[in-house]
Amino acid sequence: MEVDSERDDATGCDLDSLFGVLASETRRRLLEHLDGGRDPVSVERLAVALAGDGVATAEQIQQTRVSLHHRHLPALHRAGLVEWDDTSATVQPIAGTAGPDTTVFRANGISVTVTTPCRPEH
Repeated sequence: MEVDSERDDATGCDLDSLFGVLASETRRRLLEHLDGGRDPVSVERLAVALAGDGVATAEQIQQTRVSLHHRHLPALHRAGLVEWDDTSATVQPIAGTAGPDTTVFRANGISVTVTTPCRPEH
């Protein structure tokens, strides 16, 4: 029997879902922007950085902020890739330590460490 994906029964997450989250260029750029940082980054700062490669209008920044809030940050948070505090509008990578339940993905210069893949939706 061939298995198309690996499912973690404890979290209900499969690797296909995780890679689906990482398929978005915006999400990969966001993770790249957070790479190496431990301090929270404001959603506003991320929106400015992602909106237009440093040259963006206020409207483009607002559109990016809305897209981050409604699409990208919830997906990355559910996947266990970032901590997102909607109240303080901050994001930070999840700092994990290597262990048997840790998965590390490396591609195009981005490293993603997942210790608890896919959180249940609220």
